[in-house]
Parts: sequence; structure tokens; C-alpha cells
Amino acid sequence: MNDIEHLKFVVSINLKKQRSLSNMTLKELSELTGVSVATLNRIENCAVAPQLHHINILAKFFNISLDEFVKYDKEEIETLMVMKKTLADMVGG
Repeated sequence: MNDIEHLKFVVSINLKKQRSLSNMTLKELSELTGVSVATLNRIENCAVAPQLHHINILAKFFNISLDEFVKYDKEEIETLMVMKKTLADMVGG
């Protein structure tokens, strides 16, 4: 997995986690941050590499540092990626 894929996955996980802790829908988060629902959805689903200004907006909104928003434990991420692939394989096959 390259650095961009790691970034996409980490931001996806952290966005879902922060949104869940805040008990917010994508629409609510969009309305409060100005980041479109479509963009938030693509970030959460690892469909795009998030732009730095979006990461910055979201980190500020959730009151966490930019470093914390993109920080990951490599071993944990690798485990989650394997789990995600396994689930995708099960659903697809």
C-alpha cells in the first residue's frame, strides 16, 4: 500500500470515528463545515485522496490537530485493510 492509499484509509477511518462520536450525519457535518456531502462521502469511502484544505477544515471542526487526524498505527491500518478486503471478497463472491 502506498502513502496515498494509507492517507485515504486513515482519514476515512478518522472521519467516520469523529462523526460517530459526534453522532452526526454526513448532511449535518456538511452543513456545519461547508464541505459537500458528496465530498465527505467520497472521503469516508476511500474513493478520493482528501485534499489538505478539507482535512484542515475537518480537523478544526472536530477540535483535533491535523497531525492527529492523519496519524495512524501502521500495524493497525494493515490489519484493517486485510479485514476490509476479506469483507469485500465475501460480499463479492
